[in-house]
Amino acid sequence: MSIDLDWCKLDASLSSKLVSILNRQLASTARPSFIGPVEVTSLEFGSTSPDVELVDLADIYRDFMEDDDDDEEEDFEWVSRRGAHPPELYAPLHAPIPGPSMLHFNISWHSDLRITLTTSLLINYPSPMFMSLPIKLSVTGLIFTGQVAVAYEGERRRVHLCVLDEMDPYGPHPHPKTPSPDIDAKPPPVGQRLLPSIFIESEIGQADKHVLKNVTRVERFIQDVIRKTVEEELVFPNFHTLIMGDP
Repeated sequence: MSIDLDWCKLDASLSSKLVSILNRQLASTARPSFIGPVEVTSLEFGSTSPDVELVDLADIYRDFMEDDDDDEEEDFEWVSRRGAHPPELYAPLHAPIPGPSMLHFNISWHSDLRITLTTSLLINYPSPMFMSLPIKLSVTGLIFTGQVAVAYEGERRRVHLCVLDEMDPYGPHPHPKTPSPDIDAKPPPVGQRLLPSIFIESEIGQADKHVLKNVTRVERFIQDVIRKTVEEELVFPNFHTLIMGDP
């Protein structure tokens, strides 16, 4: 069943929270020696909404119920949850619990969102950080294709969100993908499969002086960071919880 989204409802408040999540991930990500600290300065959702298809409605899995009951519930809070269960424990842990519901969606998104980042190119010769050149990067779009689970707990006013790896046999998805019979064919990493294309523009230098555009090595680093962020923050057993305040 196809789902229509009112994409224009995504506001600056959600954008600000996502910027904070990305900056937190960037702060803990190892950088090449030639790249300085990276900061996301803005995020725009664009005008193109994803194509969403509802593929399953099920009881919520136990993994989503094991969060911290002491979270603050003023207004709302967007909380990152890191899965800590070893693979051999997934099966008993995510047995369904009757009551709260969980929706599975297939999502295809040829996005025109825009994320602006700043960093610097470090020249480490003849001494460390001998020269620093400002860099401005703009993610001008991406392609996402994958399955998303959204679980709703009405009594606790929580919405849990995660991305499912269709090739993970332990994940809570209704239609796991059968591995290829070719044992020599190694599938791409999950981040590459979920985000096969990320479009980036880059500029090195100051706008009022000479500017070098589209630097491949810097753009590739940012693509890797985005894929790693999605994998470490959202791919099951990791998930995010939206804690809603009182109505």
